[in-house]
Amino acid sequence: MNSVSAALAALMDAVSGLSGQFGEGVASHLTTTAGLQREHVETRYQGQMIDFDTLHWRVLNDSVCANTRQNAMAHTRCSQAASEMFASTCREMTSNPPTLPSQRYHSTRRMACNAAVSYRPSVGNIQWAETSAADDLAEAECNAATAALLGSNDLDAIQYQRRVCAGR
Repeated sequence: MNSVSAALAALMDAVSGLSGQFGEGVASHLTTTAGLQREHVETRYQGQMIDFDTLHWRVLNDSVCANTRQNAMAHTRCSQAASEMFASTCREMTSNPPTLPSQRYHSTRRMACNAAVSYRPSVGNIQWAETSAADDLAEAECNAATAALLGSNDLDAIQYQRRVCAGR
């Protein structure tokens, strides 16, 4: 089973509400399969764990990759994989429908295609700021002027420190 098929199977199973619903009554089963309850989905796509919530057969965009929000690089990887997963699931379901597609199939395909269009991945790029030799020299001069002020009430030294440290 390729990664698109695996993601599709996990997506359909997660949003269908069929697993574990048979003992909870028909009303609960219909509410869940109709997409009336918020459902949390966790799936793996191309080695990346992706989580999101659905409601009314729609992916809630602000919930995509919520488990990785505290780590910018992990969130970037997750959200880009989620965007790819939604798009590939939409393409796969649109180009290879079953002979007799069910209402659940149509709802899942519509949900994946809507997410493929509406979800925008988060892209973070974290790197060290580049400094020039002039910036390094100005910072060293400011540090030296600040150190010279320690224990001093010299008005000229205070004004010098303020001048060389302005904007820092």
